[in-house]
Amino acid sequence: MKKQVRLSKIKNVIVIAVAYMIMSCSTTTYYYQVHNVEIPEDIKEIEGELVYENDDCKVIYNLWGEGGTIAFSFFNKTDKNIYINLDECFFISNGVSYDYFKNRTFTNSSVIQTIKVIGKDGIPTGKKTKESSKTSTFTSGNSVSVKEKKVITIPAYTSKNISEYSIHTDLIRNCDLFRYPKKAQLNSIDYQNETSPIVFSNIISYSTDKTSQDITSIKNEFYVGQITNYMAKDIISKTKGEYCGEVKIGNPKSIFTNQKPNRFYIKYNKAKGDSFKH
Repeated sequence: MKKQVRLSKIKNVIVIAVAYMIMSCSTTTYYYQVHNVEIPEDIKEIEGELVYENDDCKVIYNLWGEGGTIAFSFFNKTDKNIYINLDECFFISNGVSYDYFKNRTFTNSSVIQTIKVIGKDGIPTGKKTKESSKTSTFTSGNSVSVKEKKVITIPAYTSKNISEYSIHTDLIRNCDLFRYPKKAQLNSIDYQNETSPIVFSNIISYSTDKTSQDITSIKNEFYVGQITNYMAKDIISKTKGEYCGEVKIGNPKSIFTNQKPNRFYIKYNKAKGDSFKH
């Protein structure tokens, strides 16, 4: 009897150990590489946004997001139309230029399926019953094609959002930067414009007349000035959210504790068998 009890205990220990191993293997630890972007003197951080401004317009950025976003909002400050010439607008990353105008055609399609139930007398009925003899299915659809505009019109005192590219999606590695850092291993790598692994800019061309005879070009230039790798738990916290003094009921929401408009991140995890520390 004692032997059976002992064997039973051993089996329970083995089951628990195996379950723990399975759970350990299935748990994925995520890391975040945060890029801190240096902005030029003609761009100011105002109320959580990066703002460039001249007499005609405001160009507004928020780089935060996975891979970073170079999308911008163009606000027309004047009392007349402004025309953005997309064929003369470019995103430039490490010396390579990418077009904003691609001469594309966008198609939106929709399909509608209708099922009719036909009664024994041949008259359509609203629902299927024992007396119904058959059903008929009718499918119809339509699509609308829209040609990409080479010139975008922005009316007076309004804005439009223009989005096309991510800043950078590949992990940056450095011998002085731990890829999978523990709390005590957190450190940053600093760069100057000349040494930065990521230098990027937007060229935005616009005119105040429809003939595009007098074109103004804006060049907003940026570079990554600092890179830090974090474990997810070191930069993400949980909050239930609050509005007008009321706390949200339900599961808490994850938020980044170091989110800023001049930063972006790359999410990654440790691959199986990866023994590299940097």
